[in-house]
Amino acid sequence: MNPFMVHIYFPIIDGSIYTANPYLLQYENLIENKFFELGGGKKGFRELPKLMRASSFGTNEYKIVLSELQTDAINLKCKIEEIVYEWKEDIKW
Repeated sequence: MNPFMVHIYFPIIDGSIYTANPYLLQYENLIENKFFELGGGKKGFRELPKLMRASSFGTNEYKIVLSELQTDAINLKCKIEEIVYEWKEDIKW
């Protein structure tokens, strides 16, 4: 996250992110990829609250991402915590 924006986001996300999530890295990677799939910019920024709900335990978004991770782990024949999602090469900054 942009260090200059932390002071803006922190009050919003403080306590909302399930930090005991054993798959937090994988959740973060998927959220980042979905943000960039939206094209970033204003459109991605407007969708951030919805994307960030995936980090809150028990939300529908959290369950959807967990299901995606479980499916990917089965397809890749590995454990969820072994999955590393790479950034897409075509990201435009």
